[in-house]
Amino acid sequence: MTKPLIGILPLYDTEKESYWMLPGYMQGIEDAGGIPVMLPLTTLLR
Repeated sequence: MTKPLIGILPLYDTEKESYWMLPGYMQGIEDAGGIPVMLPLTTLLR
């Protein structure tokens, strides 16, 4: 059985103009048997 890919949106820090994510989010997905994928945070889909 293949592991599911699970997309996660990052957080954005306006002061540093950077994307970030708490490592626990990705680790939780891995612990549950999934593969975490950080999705791009973009306005293209609006």
